[in-house]
Amino acid sequence: NDAAYQVLLDHDPDVGAVVRLVGGVGVVDHAAFIAAIALARMGRKDEAADIWKRSLAATEAETEEEGWAPHMARGIIHANLGDAAKAFAELDAAYKGGFRFLYSYRCITCVDPAFFDRNGFFQPIFDDPRFAAYVARIGKENAETLQRLDKKYAFLERIRADMPAE
Repeated sequence: NDAAYQVLLDHDPDVGAVVRLVGGVGVVDHAAFIAAIALARMGRKDEAADIWKRSLAATEAETEEEGWAPHMARGIIHANLGDAAKAFAELDAAYKGGFRFLYSYRCITCVDPAFFDRNGFFQPIFDDPRFAAYVARIGKENAETLQRLDKKYAFLERIRADMPAE
């Protein structure tokens, strides 16, 4: 964690800034999330909580943004602030907003460690049965969608053929 946090500081000395502008739109910076997690695991919980609280304020200020992204960000934040009920409410809202991305959109066999790594963004709620149910629900939909698309377009073998050998 010390080394990870130092890498973040080397990349951006103000990792706790929380909000960056991307194309003129304010977004929560995931580097701040990673910094908060590293700080908490280093025992610097007050600094981590400060980043989480500023991140929460930033996402709540983005009320005009639609879809799943602000809900997912708030789910991560609430999980790390210790409010599982709010975290699951936000995860449900993200799902209702269209969130279905357990796997990397760039690699059909790659998974997002936020959902499959107990040390990821959702560590505080990772062992909660509701989290496993959430991941399973989306995973089932992902599998059904891939089967439906493959049946229609026969693309899975072409994608696998284009992927580098592991």
